[in-house]
Amino acid sequence: MQAERAESACPVRGLLNRFGDSWSVAIINLLSSGPVRFNELRRKASRLHASSEISARMLTLTLRNLERDGFVHRSVSQFPILKVEYGLTELGGSFSDLFLGICEWHRDNENKIHASQRRYDQRRTE
Repeated sequence: MQAERAESACPVRGLLNRFGDSWSVAIINLLSSGPVRFNELRRKASRLHASSEISARMLTLTLRNLERDGFVHRSVSQFPILKVEYGLTELGGSFSDLFLGICEWHRDNENKIHASQRRYDQRRTE
């Protein structure tokens, strides 16, 4: 009930929760250059996080959630061999473009953020 009230007070909350997890944004970023097969996607995603490797189960759950939300599509071809690829939908591509803008903003403002954090931390220790 409390979660429903929070969701209605901020309709974007569900979306923020999806992209606040460990892997969704990374997966969308990796798929932004084109469709990728599962194992290749797993290898690429694991290289992004030096501290942790994505499990097959976690990748499957992340892809299913992104597919359910309309950001990712799954395509299966059976000729000449079974081949499953994941790619971005138009919706996923538009989010990827938006996210790249956020990354640029962060890059442009990272020094200001760190300076503010240092000033705050210094005041807290005095």
